[in-house]
Amino acid sequence: MDTIQLHAEHTASQTCIPNQFIDSYMPNANGEYVKVYLYLLRLLSAPNTDCSLTKLAELFEYSMRELNRALTYWERMGLLELQYNNDKELCKITLLQIPSPGTSPDDYPKSRDKISPLMSTELKVPDTTNPAPNKATEAEVSSTSTASRPEYTKDDVKNFSKQEGVSELLFIAEQYLKKPLTQTEVNTFLYWYDTLHFSTDLIEYLVEYCVSREHRSVRYMDKVAISWSEAGIHDVTQAKQEANLYNQANYTVMKALGIKGRNLVELETTMIQKWTNDYGFSLDLITEACSRTIQSTHQPSFEYADKILTNWHKAKVKELSDVEKLDASFKNAKKASERPVSTTASRPVVNRFNNFNQRTYDYDQLEQQMLNRNRN
Repeated sequence: MDTIQLHAEHTASQTCIPNQFIDSYMPNANGEYVKVYLYLLRLLSAPNTDCSLTKLAELFEYSMRELNRALTYWERMGLLELQYNNDKELCKITLLQIPSPGTSPDDYPKSRDKISPLMSTELKVPDTTNPAPNKATEAEVSSTSTASRPEYTKDDVKNFSKQEGVSELLFIAEQYLKKPLTQTEVNTFLYWYDTLHFSTDLIEYLVEYCVSREHRSVRYMDKVAISWSEAGIHDVTQAKQEANLYNQANYTVMKALGIKGRNLVELETTMIQKWTNDYGFSLDLITEACSRTIQSTHQPSFEYADKILTNWHKAKVKELSDVEKLDASFKNAKKASERPVSTTASRPVVNRFNNFNQRTYDYDQLEQQMLNRNRN
């Protein structure tokens, strides 16, 4: 099933937000969920707009899990009805009429027999077997970091804010990011504090560190936090050591590859982290691989350098002397594969000009005969 139909019980030629929604539903709702509902209202007034779950996730930089949370929340509130096919895939979203003041959502009739669709539009369902790269799927790269995270309520946030430093931390984060934190971003900060057991000082340094490198996205910060946690980093001193090593490695690679006038992109820094952290290579080995890359390609190629270092990793190279041994083994194998040059003595070629018995002459005798003739 690759389509979802979007219906409403009310007509709309423009995006209208009922006062009842603002008065009774919006104050207690997660701000991220409100954005999803408002955008669904907007789509109803634009029948020709291409609407898809993937595009919704990309628009708000949500994962599909976060988008589903928003939809199911409004379903619980009685403002949406979600319908699924036999494969349990979302196939239809119906926006329900908002109950009048004083009416509980539970009292509102849920019979779908009398619904006339306002609009029907295709909503592409992402292929979960091989999802296309987009912001939503990038955010789900580390499934262990998002799949089992707790959802913090407003009361939870208030309780955490009473703890020493948490309220100040959230305030400082807003100053760094130059905007108010969304509920999702607050949940992310509390996840670092509550689940990863990062101190407020470490979280503040994390934000400062990322912002100083022009990364203001909390999603990017979350990836850094996860990598620090997996590396066993839980205090500022360890984080600074990791940051220094990271900076030194980046500078070394940029210098070895001759990169100037630009910063490294995320894919390139991820490769460097793989070489230093996963492979455990020293900067000398990485520099050697970069030098060989330039010699072979005459241009900075992270992909070529990555192939060299991956092969060295498979060969269990630990230091430059191991590389020298590999080079020597390669040269010996190359020599052994070369065919020896034939040393057979050359033989005269037989053809129609020399295919007869050759005459022999005594040139001294012939010369004497010519002299005797001249005398006579």
